[in-house]
Amino acid sequence: MALWVLVMVAEGPVHGYEILTRLREAGIPLNPGTLYRTLRTLEAQGLVESRWVMCGGPARRLYRITPQGWAHLRELRDLLQEQKRALEEVMERINKLG
Repeated sequence: MALWVLVMVAEGPVHGYEILTRLREAGIPLNPGTLYRTLRTLEAQGLVESRWVMCGGPARRLYRITPQGWAHLRELRDLLQEQKRALEEVMERINKLG
């Protein structure tokens, strides 16, 4: 789940509610409490940062990815590419069996 949240933040500065909406649109329902715990964890790890902003109503936290978060996301992308290639090879071998 943290990967999805990090990707959503990497797409541009975003509020928590916007992340929930985008995840639901992607078919990934997420409990708000789980989302905010995940955001706090990503922030504690230095992968995202937040600041309070005024939006015509109550102040809201705006999240954005950090340089460390970008580096982590690139590492995950490379790892997932390797896993994807391995999975495709396994699928190809299975398909040849029958």
